[in-house]
Amino acid sequence: MLEQKACREKHTSVHALKKSLEKAWNEIPQDHMRAAVESYPDRLKAVIRVRGGHIE
Repeated sequence: MLEQKACREKHTSVHALKKSLEKAWNEIPQDHMRAAVESYPDRLKAVIRVRGGHIE
């Protein structure tokens, strides 16, 4: 999500890329962030269960 928004256009400097990333980050809806944070413990348990392997 962040990469898609921030990298839609070519950046001419690191500063421009940073500004684009900051803008994209600030546009992420709070409910998306909350859901990601709340799902983290279960995702960590899944990674442990597969001993560091791939999870969905």
